[in-house]
Amino acid sequence: MHLKRLEIQGFKTFATKTIFEFRPGVSAIVGPNGSGKSNVVDAMRWVLGEQSYSTLRSRKAEDLIFGGGPRRAPAGFAEVSLTIDNSDRTLPLAFDTVTITRRSTRSGEHEYFINKAKVRLRDIQEATATLGGSYTIINQGLVDNVLDLRPEERRRLFEDAADISVHEQRRNDAMRRLRETDTNVRRCDDVISELEPRLRSLRRQANAAKQYRDLRHELDAAQIRLLRLQHAQANAHIDLARHSDQTAHQHVASITQQLQQCNSHISTIRQQIRTLREEISTVYAEGSRLHSRAESLQRAIAVADERAKALAARTNEFTQSQNEATTQHQTLQTQIAELHATRTGQQQTRDDIHASLRAIDATRASYNEQRRALRQAVDTAQRAEAATQAAIRERQRQVERLDELLANLSQSQQNEQQLVSTAETALASQRTALQQATDAVSQHQTLLTTAQTAISTTRQQIETIRNERAAHEEALTAARRALNQLDSRYQALLQIQRSHGGVVQGVKAALEWAERSNKSFALVASIISAPSDIELAIETALGARLQHIVTSNWDDAEAAIAALKKGGQGRATFLPLDTIRSGGDNRAPTSGEGVIGVAAALVQSEARYAKVVDYLLSRTLIVADLVVARREISRIGGGWQIVTVGGEQVSSGGSLTGGAQVRDGGTLRRERDVRELPGEIATAKAEVDRLAGLTARSNSQLQLAEQTLRQHEQQRQVVQGQLQTLQQQREAAQRTYNKAESDVALVNQQASNAGDRHRDSSSQRALLTQELLDLAVQQQQQRTALDQSFKDEQTLIEQSYADEDRRTAAQQQLTDAEGQLRATMATIHASEQRLASLEATLHQRHARTAELDRERTALASETAAQQAELHEVQTHIAAIQTQLAPREAQLRAAEAELPGHERQEQALSQQLRDAEADASRTALQLQRASDRVDVLIERAQSEGYDLAVLTTSNEPIEGDEATLNQQLNALRAQLQRLGPVNPLALEEFDEANERYTFLTAQVGDLRTAAGSLTELIAELDATMRANFEKTFGAVAREFALTFQIMFGGGSATLELVKQGDGGALADIGIEINARPPGKRQQNLALLSGGERSLTASALLFAILKVKPTPFCVLDEVDAALDEANVARFRAALADLRDTSQFIVVTHNRGTIEIADSIYGVSMGDDSASRVLSLRLDELVKEHPHLK
Repeated sequence: MHLKRLEIQGFKTFATKTIFEFRPGVSAIVGPNGSGKSNVVDAMRWVLGEQSYSTLRSRKAEDLIFGGGPRRAPAGFAEVSLTIDNSDRTLPLAFDTVTITRRSTRSGEHEYFINKAKVRLRDIQEATATLGGSYTIINQGLVDNVLDLRPEERRRLFEDAADISVHEQRRNDAMRRLRETDTNVRRCDDVISELEPRLRSLRRQANAAKQYRDLRHELDAAQIRLLRLQHAQANAHIDLARHSDQTAHQHVASITQQLQQCNSHISTIRQQIRTLREEISTVYAEGSRLHSRAESLQRAIAVADERAKALAARTNEFTQSQNEATTQHQTLQTQIAELHATRTGQQQTRDDIHASLRAIDATRASYNEQRRALRQAVDTAQRAEAATQAAIRERQRQVERLDELLANLSQSQQNEQQLVSTAETALASQRTALQQATDAVSQHQTLLTTAQTAISTTRQQIETIRNERAAHEEALTAARRALNQLDSRYQALLQIQRSHGGVVQGVKAALEWAERSNKSFALVASIISAPSDIELAIETALGARLQHIVTSNWDDAEAAIAALKKGGQGRATFLPLDTIRSGGDNRAPTSGEGVIGVAAALVQSEARYAKVVDYLLSRTLIVADLVVARREISRIGGGWQIVTVGGEQVSSGGSLTGGAQVRDGGTLRRERDVRELPGEIATAKAEVDRLAGLTARSNSQLQLAEQTLRQHEQQRQVVQGQLQTLQQQREAAQRTYNKAESDVALVNQQASNAGDRHRDSSSQRALLTQELLDLAVQQQQQRTALDQSFKDEQTLIEQSYADEDRRTAAQQQLTDAEGQLRATMATIHASEQRLASLEATLHQRHARTAELDRERTALASETAAQQAELHEVQTHIAAIQTQLAPREAQLRAAEAELPGHERQEQALSQQLRDAEADASRTALQLQRASDRVDVLIERAQSEGYDLAVLTTSNEPIEGDEATLNQQLNALRAQLQRLGPVNPLALEEFDEANERYTFLTAQVGDLRTAAGSLTELIAELDATMRANFEKTFGAVAREFALTFQIMFGGGSATLELVKQGDGGALADIGIEINARPPGKRQQNLALLSGGERSLTASALLFAILKVKPTPFCVLDEVDAALDEANVARFRAALADLRDTSQFIVVTHNRGTIEIADSIYGVSMGDDSASRVLSLRLDELVKEHPHLK
């Protein structure tokens, strides 16, 4: 096995695709510092799966990608491919040639390939595990560190040589499985300890459940016998009630036909009376309205005449008053104009005097200001002259002192500049180190904060999910219980409906005949739905008519009757839709408090059954209670009945029926439940499905959240450990940086102070020199100005006296002029107020006059319109009076005819009520008998019995009802004494017992497995110890020989030392004892750099001789060797070239001489590495003289 080819593109300084072709033997990579030689070694490390960026001399993945140069753009990815000859199958891959590729992009994507097939990083690491990672790639740092390693760390080199890593991996796997096994055993023991008390409790519950089951079987048998006996008795009652009901209904039908004919005639007469009364009422109302309108118009016309006269008188008064005010207005305007002219002249005189005073005051102020200024100037000039003289003397002394100070500062400034340069160099180095440490700490703090936030968030999510799951499970249990109850109720009702339970024999036979004949028959109970609050009232009103059959036509009803006669199966009442007639007007005859309405208007049905509903319920009034019924009985006509919400029935003749209800619900209630329960069941099923889905989703979310929490906690532990180390490093760097910064600040401050003082002193001396010259000139100017100021002051004093006399005369003139002006202004103000008042009065009178004119015009128009309307109204009144007489005559005739027909109707209604009462009584008896059967069916269904199946049995019933009830009570008492029983105890006990047995067996298996793993670990420890000792002995012998060869003498040994109390391989370290020729044995730390490099190289070459690696990369391991030692290093390398392939990165010419191939690496001006290759054997073939 050997390396064949290395392709690099975009990795570090290799911008373009670069290819290295390797052959067995030694290949050398040379080039100046910074050209990219070591980047070739980094590329090999990277492609073989190295994950440590510090080992790759980078901080992050992006640093591995070419970053660009002056004339070359950055690369978008880094890719390295390493081709290996695997013909000897050193790598565990079934290929003669293996190409490993690793690719990374700036977006953070990483890809791995083996022979262009995409794989995982782990696959590459497993495939190259046999290469002996510790000494496959050896750099100068490893050579230097071999002697500095602790003894236990140095052992790793020997473990790789002894192939212990494979056994160690197996041992680690076995230890991991052993820990997992111990954990599982503890978990199983915990579960078993929790399960044993529960198992004992479940055993007691199971025994009680078995006893309960046996008693329940006996109770069910007794209950079945009682139900069969009660069902037979109920059917006998039904047969007796059915015969009475059929006779009563025939009598009701006969009277009903007569009453319908009478009611039809009465309705016609009543409709005629209502129409005539409405027409007469309309005519009377129109006449009354027209009379009222005529009287209103007459009053309005009289009022308008009076208003017109009053408006004319007021208009004349306003016109006369307006003329007088106009004359006064003109006179005032003339007077005000004359006063304004006088005021203007007076104001001009006053302004002229003011101007004279201001001019005199300005002149005086100017003289005074000039005097004060001159006096101050004289004083200032005198003081300035004295100060100037003193300043000249002070400046001369300061110049002398500054000259001496400047000489001293120049020398100090030179010394401080040298100190600043030294301190800044040290500070820059410390700043870089501190920034790197701070960046690393900041990154890990961010990672730690992110991990802690994720843990907190995940824990909250877990708690929330657990609460949601518990709520969902509780809701799911309740929903399933509700669904089962609804479904049981629905199935019982369907069974009653399918078997036509509760109906008389004739109706049942007719419905069965319709099903066989494919006819559309429907019971009245099934076509009507009523609100729940009046359901009992509707059921009472209909009575036996609930079992009437609605057919599509007369022919179907006639055919069904024929079938009943033919089979002798009883009688039934049919309501054909094509012949049935409405029961008449269904409007309520009264609407007092407590009256709910007519029954036909309060129920719902399909439109095609509207006539049937009217026929049955249009003459039934629903009221709140018997109190309301008693009040309304006198207000309703014949043929009506009143039914209360509580089920009491009152006829128009005054009879009433009522009492306690036999059971909670009736036929309409069952029909309503059959219609509504499927929807409720579907809703309940949807709710169960929804809650089951929510519970399953909560379980999945909880598992995922718990897994995420474990990952976050592991990540936090790793980051906390790294962060603590980085913080310690940063604190050390911070202390060093603070000290360097303080030194720089101190030196800079001292240098800055010295420079500032020198510059300040130089500037100050120049200023002082200039100030001396300026002060001399200033002193001469001050003396000249002082003499002129004395002369100017005297002239100003004389001019001031003359101005004071002129001002006194002008002040007197101003006082006289202002008095005259104030008198004129007062007169003008009074005149203008009178003028304004007069103008307002004129404006108001103009507006009022116009308003009066408009009112008169509007009033005249309104009066004319009212007179025209009055004439029209009187014409209409005369026409209406001619229409009343014929209608009143027709009304009297109809009202005389109606009482006779009403008396006939009342007699028939009374007969019908009596007949219906008999029919209702018989129907109620039949219904109650049927209801008792229905109750039995529902009760049996609710208790889990199918009565229809039980009654088919011919087995004789033993005992009477009392005896059976006694047996049932005794069995129920035994069950009650037994107390609450867990019905699932038997299943739970079997399940728990099965789990206990399984866990007990599992614990035994786990303990057996733990023993096997312990034995395997002991065997692996023994094997690793034997291999290690064998390899150590071989390497120790080779090291002693190689050391003597490398040094040309001397001696060296390897020694095993114990690092702990145990005897395991991990407690063993390796010490190196070296004695170079001519020296005594000494500590490795006291060896020179060359001696240390030769000693470490001797150890590595000894390992390679004992355990040759297929290829080895040496990165400047000979850098510390002189020429003589390089020759020995080269000789040792030559001895190994036959067993291992070497790629050597070097600067030494002596090492290059042994190379078969040479690769020169250089750095271009675009910051990219370039490679030039040379094969010596091909060169010798082309140039034989070089041989």
